[in-house]
Formats: sequence, C-alpha cells, structure tokens
Amino acid sequence: PLPDAVKAWTQLPGLSESLVAYLYTRLHITTLADLEQLVRSHLLRTMPGFTGSEERLLEAIASSQQLSPIRKREEAP
Repeated sequence: PLPDAVKAWTQLPGLSESLVAYLYTRLHITTLADLEQLVRSHLLRTMPGFTGSEERLLEAIASSQQLSPIRKREEAP
C-alpha cells in the first residue's frame, strides 16, 4: 500500500493512482522533491498514464511543498 502522503499525489494534475503507484514502487519516487526532479528531467512525459502538463504539475508541487510545513505545525501537539 502507498503511504498517505504519496497517495495524495493523485490530486496533482496529470497523475493517476496507477501512475503514482508505479512511480513509488518501481522508480522509488518517495518525496515531492524526488517527483519534482523527475518532472524537471522530462522523463515523466514519456510514461504512459501521464496526462498533464509538466509546467502545471511543477506549479502544483511547489504549492504542495509550501503548504507541507504549515500542515505539520498544525498537527504537532
């Protein structure tokens, strides 16, 4: 099973659940930083199942990375 943080990537533009599972299990993409690096390398566009724009995906990743520390502070006791 995918970790919740990785499952959340299915909400990013162009990423399906099956593609996210492939990225995690086969390519060992485990963080948003890993995902960003993959997109910037232009390899993601060659994968079947990627339906979005690299630019929109990078913008969404950047937004998610900015929100991430805020969420962690809110969840902390």
